[in-house]
Amino acid sequence: MTRHGVCRAIGAALLAVSTLLVVPGPALAERSIGVSAASFDFTAAAGKAGVGKVWVSNEGDEQLSVRVYSADQAVDSAGEVSYVAPGLDANPLQSPASWMTITLPRDAKMLGNIPYVDIGPGERVKVTFRVDIPATAVPGDHNIMLFFEMFDPTRGAAGGTARSFGRLGTRVKARVEGEVVDDVSIEPFAVPQWVLGSRVPFEYRLNNRGNVDQRVDVAVRELDRSGGEVASSIIATETRLFAGTGLDRAGEVEAAGTRFGPMRVRLTASYLAQAPQSTGLTKSAEQTRSVWLVPAWLPWVAAALVLGVAVLGVRAVSGRSAKREAVHQARADARTRRAQRAIDRAERARQRNGEGPGL
Repeated sequence: MTRHGVCRAIGAALLAVSTLLVVPGPALAERSIGVSAASFDFTAAAGKAGVGKVWVSNEGDEQLSVRVYSADQAVDSAGEVSYVAPGLDANPLQSPASWMTITLPRDAKMLGNIPYVDIGPGERVKVTFRVDIPATAVPGDHNIMLFFEMFDPTRGAAGGTARSFGRLGTRVKARVEGEVVDDVSIEPFAVPQWVLGSRVPFEYRLNNRGNVDQRVDVAVRELDRSGGEVASSIIATETRLFAGTGLDRAGEVEAAGTRFGPMRVRLTASYLAQAPQSTGLTKSAEQTRSVWLVPAWLPWVAAALVLGVAVLGVRAVSGRSAKREAVHQARADARTRRAQRAIDRAERARQRNGEGPGL
């Protein structure tokens, strides 16, 4: 190929690449929904009801199918929340989600036992709900999640299961009138018996044994031997603690005062009381533990001392051994000299008697 042919080939390749870069490809579809309210709170007596409404909107650029359903929440010891939709045989005393009745527009559809609506780009749909509190419901806070879940109704398995693309939830908290119990505790609160260095690790559990949800602030304090505060720090703020649940947590505190010897650590959980007789007052729960601090350099010093004592001991033992060996050698030399002198005397005596030399 000539030089001009090579140049034309390179030019054609560059033109093709630039054409690919300039010509736009197909735009990716965007699926997104929004809700008008993230939470609802209401208070009603047992046997009464509360109502509300939520607008769910299509924030994307293609039509969406959105399932609407209620779910109960379960909280594990790590604070992780999971949600379960109630079945037809759900126990109302254990399933607040079964109290909720959801009303959708007339053109809503059903897949399995779950209703859904189709929402075009830029459109919104009104969803109303009613929470009928059973007459036997216990006083306190009960949480229900109202979920809006995007899904594809054309791609699913038998039984109404279909692939979902994401969901948003609105929390509905129903407080049943009656006696309010504020009861947050710290139990257990564990620290090591001793710590090498100045950082003290600890583990604790926040327990809400009351019947209302709380938001808890947790602080850790270092105390001196007389109980005076040396230093403090906030380790958690506005931690949500649902009624009847607990959270396991861990942390550490840096010793500011004590560097060697006993140190006292106090953990305090503070929250706003909600009982009518003490509404707005701050309540707290606390636990105090002791730990013995050992400076990080102390083991090295102790090791050096032990090594020094060992070296001195070896030297002392070696010295005593050398002395004993010298004494034994001196005694052996003395015996040898005495024996030689005795031989010399015997030899001289024979010579005086005219005897020949001894063998």
